[in-house]
Amino acid sequence: MDSAAFQEEIDSFFESAPPLKDSAKITDKLNQFIQFDSPSGEVKGRRVVCVTSGGTTVPLEQRCVRYIDNFSSGNRGAASTEYFIKAGYKVEHKIQSASGPLDMRLMQVPKMLSVLRTEWTPKAFCISFKLETDSKILLEKATMALKKYKMHAVVANELLTRKEVVTVVTDNGNISVHRDKTWAGSDVEDPLIELLVNRHSTYIKDPST
Repeated sequence: MDSAAFQEEIDSFFESAPPLKDSAKITDKLNQFIQFDSPSGEVKGRRVVCVTSGGTTVPLEQRCVRYIDNFSSGNRGAASTEYFIKAGYKVEHKIQSASGPLDMRLMQVPKMLSVLRTEWTPKAFCISFKLETDSKILLEKATMALKKYKMHAVVANELLTRKEVVTVVTDNGNISVHRDKTWAGSDVEDPLIELLVNRHSTYIKDPST
C-alpha cells in the first residue's frame, strides 16, 4: 500500500469512528501535559515517555456477544512504566493495579506505527514490541517490523520465556536482555528499560545513531 492510500485508510477510520467521549476534556489535559513538560514549561527539557499496552478486543457484531481477543494483559507496559518513572521520565497516565480489571473494546484500526514514526512524531525515539509463540520466526518478524515501520528498536518476546529474556532488535545488531536470577523478585523490565534509556540518551545526542 502506497503512502497516499495508507493515509486515506487512516482518514477514513477516524471519520467513521464514533466521537471520543469527553474529547474536549482529554484534549485540554493533553495540552496541559505538553506545555508543562515542553522546553518553555515548568519542567524544562524533562524526558517524556508514552507507553501503550494491554489487550485488544474486536467485536464481531454491533451488539457484541462474540469478539476476538488477544493474550496481552498490559503487565509489561505497567512494569516498564515504573522503571521509566524511576529513570526520571514523565508519564502522563498509568493504570493502577488497584483500579480493577481493564476492559477495552476497540474497533479494528489501520496499523499506525508507520505514520506515528514518519509523520506524527518524526523526531521521537520509537520502540515497538513483537510477541510470538514460535522462536524460529520471532527475530525474523521483529527485524521485518524494524525496517517496515522504521522503528529505532523492536523488543522481541517469545511467549514462554517473555518473563526471563527478551531480545532488543536494532539496525546495529541484536541484544539479549535477561532477568537477574540472583535477585528475588527481579523482572526483565529492569535491565530492559535501563538499556532503552541508554539508547534514548545516545539518540538525543546524535539522532543519526
